[in-house]
Order: sequence, then C-alpha cells, then structure tokens
Amino acid sequence: MKENILDVNNYKFPDYAIEAINKFIEKKVKTNIHFVVSSETFPLAIRMMNGEDIWNGRIDLSKLNAVVFLLFKPQGNGADKKHLCLNEDQIKEFANNLLSPKCKFKIGCDSCMINKVSQVRELTKLEALCVDTCEGSRMSCYISPDMKFMPCSFGSKDIYGTQITEDLTIQKIWDLALPFKMFRSVLQKNPMCCPYEL
Repeated sequence: MKENILDVNNYKFPDYAIEAINKFIEKKVKTNIHFVVSSETFPLAIRMMNGEDIWNGRIDLSKLNAVVFLLFKPQGNGADKKHLCLNEDQIKEFANNLLSPKCKFKIGCDSCMINKVSQVRELTKLEALCVDTCEGSRMSCYISPDMKFMPCSFGSKDIYGTQITEDLTIQKIWDLALPFKMFRSVLQKNPMCCPYEL
C-alpha cells in the first residue's frame, strides 16, 4: 500500500490553525509558530526562510513574532516514520539558510535542530551566544503516562525509563538513576549532541 506523501506545492494549512494564529495576533499576543521539519516539510521550511509566504496572505507576517523550527524525531505515532528524518544534505541546506534568512519574522530552532546544525557547520558567534543545547536530564525531563521517568521524551521508556515508586522517588531517580547519569555524562563531554544517538 502506498503511503500518503505530503504535496508541499499544494499544501493548505488547516483553517482552524490559521484562525487560532490570527486570534492571538489580533489580541496583540506575541505569537510564534512551531514548525516540525521533516524530509517532507523541508521544502516549506526553506521557502519560509527565503521570504516566501507559504500561508498565502492568510497571516499578517509583519505581526508574527517568530517561527521556531523543530526537528522531526520518529517517536510516538511517528515511530515507524524514520524515513521522514532529515538527511545530511537537507541539514546542510537548512543550516546555511539560517545564516541569512529573508523572512519578515524571527526564526528559531529547538535544541535538537540546532545540535544537528552545529554538526554540519560552525555556529556563528551570535548563534553560539543564543543557542540552547540539549536540556535533557539537566533542566528538563519526561514522565510517561505509565510513570516512567526519563531524561528526554524522545527516548524509549523501556530502555531509558525508570519506574517511579514510593521508594524510588523523582528526586532519587534524578540524582542517582543510571539513565540520567549517563545522559549528563555524554552532554558534559559534548553539549552539541544527542545522547540517544550515541
């Protein structure tokens, strides 16, 4: 069975999403769009950075604060979609477009995306000042619905999760659990990497 492929040349953003963004903008709320970049949505991200209005005038881009690019990670309902991960050439093109975007709004990247960027080119001095590297196990964590505590939500709960119990509290797991210690150790050696990819 052929899998649905996103037609980026004819993609129409859902009305409810456009309406929600416009309501925020109309009420003068500082509004960001989080945009997941996969191999399918990659052309849209590049078009945005090149100054093209991919929303076809449905959003006042001069009033939009920023678009924050999030790296697609094959987890949850997308666990079987590894083919949607960006390849190295796409990451290089994305990284180079970050150097001189032509859009009317600010752009940002999640720490997973900026880590990929830093692996294909050296960050500028300004980028290095503004970058947040991976915060997993240091400033953030994740608790799964079945109460497994993990350094990051993008790891397998069965491999990296520690079951929270009455005796094994969040504090004890944070301080002593091997997945947290290992995650921090990797980031201490190289903060611009993903410990789950090693």
